[in-house]
Amino acid sequence: MAWTDTEKCPPGRRMTFQDSLYTLSKGVFLKLAVPNWAMNLAETTRKIQTAFEELEPSKALIKFKVYMREMINRSGEREDLGDLFTSLLEANTHDTSIDALSDRELMGNIFIFLIAGHESTGHTIALMFGLLALYPDEQDRLLDQIKEVCGDGNICTLKSQGVALAFTTRPYDFIQLCGNDNQILLDYTLIYFQVTHIPKKSAEDTTLTTTNSRGEKTVIPVPKGTMIAIDTPGLHYNPRYWENPYEFNPDRFLKEYNKDAFVPFSSGVRSCLGRKFFETEAVITTLLFIRRYKISVKEEPQFAHETFEQRKERVMRCKPGLTLTPARIPLVFTRRDHIP
Repeated sequence: MAWTDTEKCPPGRRMTFQDSLYTLSKGVFLKLAVPNWAMNLAETTRKIQTAFEELEPSKALIKFKVYMREMINRSGEREDLGDLFTSLLEANTHDTSIDALSDRELMGNIFIFLIAGHESTGHTIALMFGLLALYPDEQDRLLDQIKEVCGDGNICTLKSQGVALAFTTRPYDFIQLCGNDNQILLDYTLIYFQVTHIPKKSAEDTTLTTTNSRGEKTVIPVPKGTMIAIDTPGLHYNPRYWENPYEFNPDRFLKEYNKDAFVPFSSGVRSCLGRKFFETEAVITTLLFIRRYKISVKEEPQFAHETFEQRKERVMRCKPGLTLTPARIPLVFTRRDHIP
């Protein structure tokens, strides 16, 4: 997927793959709520319907598989890398075993990987930039950490402490070197989690032991097959586990903390399989931007006399969506005179 909007719509298609994905991610709730016969009544819903038809399994499966194969082929010989999309296509096209992916399974997996990764990662980076703009001291600390780890080298090719930092080798190890940035990412996901409720299903008969408001132990039976929703806000904002949970304080992750009280990526065997990819992408993107730009909140005359708390509430205001969605983050990126 290109970084720019210069991609042209391929022959025989009404919308580029990038536009289809973006449009549907923005309008997925409208698609769920509006009946099919009403989707053509307004320009907004017509565009959403077009995007859905470009991606919808029963109508666009063959076209979509060809589309995915074309994109993979355009990027060069990728078979030896074993990337996710190639593996999914191979499991559908060439695998003849009982474990082969059906067409619907292929489309469902590709769609959820694209939507989940595109939406949540973009919103996370935007909100994290907002926090760094609101807390310039933390931004300066992060820049110092980048200088310490990278020196004057190129962040994409530098070898530090024997670890290759090129994106195509082991970028996740870079997170371990840049501890301060990982703390910022962790504290961001504590306060601004992308998914507010995490659905689970009990795999066996069990019980949950909890404490009521009077401090009394209570045992709750949970039969096999019971649907359970983990309340992320209730857990992450619980002062029993987190001191001053509403404050942005990356240093809280320098000491021991209750791992079971921190579930931005869910937990257990069915936790988010894209966690390492997300952390790598978010950390490296943040490092590249902070290395080159100072991020600050845009000064606007109508907000000249607001307090810090008022500014924070305004800049970090979110609205419900497919994931936690920033309403408006007015930021200014000022290029640094000297790039470390």
